[in-house]
Amino acid sequence: VPCYYQGDVVTFVARDLTNTAPQKYLNPTANKQGDFLFNYDYIFGDHVVVAEGVFDAIAIGDSAVASFGKSLSQRQLDLLSYFKEVIFYWDDDAYEQVERYAKKLNGVVKTVLHPDELDAGSRSYEENQRIIEDAVLVKGVENTIFSKIGRAHV
Repeated sequence: VPCYYQGDVVTFVARDLTNTAPQKYLNPTANKQGDFLFNYDYIFGDHVVVAEGVFDAIAIGDSAVASFGKSLSQRQLDLLSYFKEVIFYWDDDAYEQVERYAKKLNGVVKTVLHPDELDAGSRSYEENQRIIEDAVLVKGVENTIFSKIGRAHV
């Protein structure tokens, strides 16, 4: 799957479907994925959803980019700073990283709250859209998570 920036292919990601490669995801040597966001050239509007992987971004739809993992380079942060609203749809073990990066972004920063351990690539488009609509402000994530845990144990 190619990754474009300003119309040029800058990197790609592939997936081993044979289970014979040492890694599940295949990338070119001397890869500079940290300098780019998958699908960035095709985001129109003032909000963006940030997924970890390319296949998650594809499952989310046209408003999503992929960060190629749960870390952001300064260059990726600069690209995201152009949006008025950034919604993180990283895996459920990345809330701490999201909170750290949210402090470095301008505008409204939200995160999805996962109802289970599935990632975006394992969900339907409609299910992903519902989860994104329910995203909460990052500064409120801890209170929201604890209130849900508290209700579950009552």
